[in-house]
Amino acid sequence: MADVANDEVVLGSVNEGGFHLQTASVSFTLTYESWVALHFTGGDASGPDEDFDNDGRSNFLEYALDSDPRVGDGPFRVGINSNREIEFTRGVDRVVNWVLKSSNDLTGFTAMSEGFEIITDEPTRLVYRISSPLEGRQFYQVEATKP
Repeated sequence: MADVANDEVVLGSVNEGGFHLQTASVSFTLTYESWVALHFTGGDASGPDEDFDNDGRSNFLEYALDSDPRVGDGPFRVGINSNREIEFTRGVDRVVNWVLKSSNDLTGFTAMSEGFEIITDEPTRLVYRISSPLEGRQFYQVEATKP
């Protein structure tokens, strides 16, 4: 699939005075609905909460990560490094909110509103750094949600 985020188009017109051409860089946002049309046919399990390939990733997460919903990739797992950074790659120009969550027992994850900073926010890469003090065990989860 072409990288639609960096395509260029040529705009122009012809009039009595001759040609007028201009090159412009444009960006495209790939909505979930457009992504579904590219990957599924009628009758497929294409809902955002469904998991067509049964790999543990919902179709919406496959869209958010730019992974193939028809090929089993396995569950989405990200690690945390010694600098307390959580890094992952994501799909370009997707309509997605990324939410960092935490839990001290792996059962009740809640969205974090503080205690972290985003240190890298690039089109294909997002990096969180945990800044809250270490207190006991802490687990983190990254979730892709619809805006």
